[in-house]
Amino acid sequence: MRQRWLGVVGLALALAALAAPAAAQDWSGRGRITAIVLDDQAKPVEGAKITLRFAADETVVFERELTTDKKGKCSYLGLKGGSWILRVEAIGFEPWEQMVEIYSQGIAEPVHVNLVRLPEEVVRAQRMAAAADLYDQAGALSATGDYEKAREEYEKVLAELAPADQPPVLVSLAKTYMDEGKLEEAAAVLERSLAIDPAHVGTLRTLCAVVAAQGKMAEAEALLARIPAEEPIHPTTLINIGMTHYNNGESEAAKPFLDRAVAQQPVEPLAHYYRGLVALSLGANDEARADFEAFLSLAPDRPEAATAREYLGYLTKGGAPQ
Repeated sequence: MRQRWLGVVGLALALAALAAPAAAQDWSGRGRITAIVLDDQAKPVEGAKITLRFAADETVVFERELTTDKKGKCSYLGLKGGSWILRVEAIGFEPWEQMVEIYSQGIAEPVHVNLVRLPEEVVRAQRMAAAADLYDQAGALSATGDYEKAREEYEKVLAELAPADQPPVLVSLAKTYMDEGKLEEAAAVLERSLAIDPAHVGTLRTLCAVVAAQGKMAEAEALLARIPAEEPIHPTTLINIGMTHYNNGESEAAKPFLDRAVAQQPVEPLAHYYRGLVALSLGANDEARADFEAFLSLAPDRPEAATAREYLGYLTKGGAPQ
């Protein structure tokens, strides 16, 4: 019984294998189609997508990633003769659809397609939608550490977008360099973004972090001044700028940056620790005590904890460390 059942299954699979090519080839023949796609100014449309459906049986769809070349031309040999419905789609234009005749013998005249341009806001929405999938792919690649491939995908996204929509993508592109420690390359990408929108907060914030990590504190502080006060800044950036002032003996100048770091990230231990140091240098012992206590409650095992406890010991006795 088992052998008989296996034999029936084998026969069914064999018949399916024979039938599949026939179904897949019911559009094939010796006919050729050539389409020339132009815009409303008679300029070639590159990258237009071509789809064909057999008019007598619309279940017969021919779709093989056919796209127009730089001259707006697309040609294919190998279709059966008859009436076909030709559809042409391109970002920025209304879809075009018309019945065309494909002959089994001889050479047919090219089909001339003139696309009608869509309103700018519709085109922008189309491009944003096309870019969204590419952007997600790039992010996934970056998350796995494949930064080179991620950058290739981000560049494809940029090619789909109008310049005004590019800064957020350029920030993501810059971060792939940052994750590799390539700060010069990251800064160059962010400068591209600022050339498009000098006030783009995400770009300013990220470039501020990059130049601070490079030790260019004056440049970082100048960038920070261009960011609205209510916008969040990474605490490490604020700490770096503040402690540069502190190390230069400029505690008054350091304090606002550390205040902002604590206000924006109250659970960041080092913001409290370094603000405590600044408070000590300014003679604000009560403020210093509060910050060191906050630091120890957040990170009792950090290397700085021993120093913080020592400072608290002095402050509890009413004095200050020498």
